[in-house]
Amino acid sequence: MGNNINGGNTNGNNFFNSSNNANNTSPRFNLSNLFDLKKIGNIFNGQMSNNPLMNLNRLFGGKSRSYSYRSQVRILPLEEAYKLIKSGNCFLLDVRTEMEYSTIKIKGSINIPLDRLYNEIVQMVSDKSELIIVYCATGSRVRRAVQILWSLGYNNVCIWEGAGINTFAFADLIVYNDRQLEKTN
Repeated sequence: MGNNINGGNTNGNNFFNSSNNANNTSPRFNLSNLFDLKKIGNIFNGQMSNNPLMNLNRLFGGKSRSYSYRSQVRILPLEEAYKLIKSGNCFLLDVRTEMEYSTIKIKGSINIPLDRLYNEIVQMVSDKSELIIVYCATGSRVRRAVQILWSLGYNNVCIWEGAGINTFAFADLIVYNDRQLEKTN
């Protein structure tokens, strides 16, 4: 009447029993035992994930793990970002820590560390359609910052290629230890 530890079954109703497998290739549990995954693929217009659990999640109304945002982040070419920053036609947001910011920053940037962004950005930028360019050290914190800004209703958020101060190649806007770097020609 029960299952044994090796996958055998005394009453014949066991998904682990190799004689009951839909594909008869493995005595182990397989989602094919429950559903014909090829038919499930037709439900999604042939757009199935390689992960069968993801497909089942979608089948039963779950959201995909790939995040869909209200809009795509606009990635500016570095030269275009430089022109916008130099002209002052954007809000340049640095989401690094205060210590990182005090060491090196881009002239005209405002520092709001990522852990305080949700609470402090509204005080700094009241217009939700203002152009905001976000950067950090290497670009790794930018994705989370963009998510926070979108969740608050900011809809004109951009980054530059690389999204980090380490990729910003324009020395005339770099301030190091509160001193602007001099051009060396």
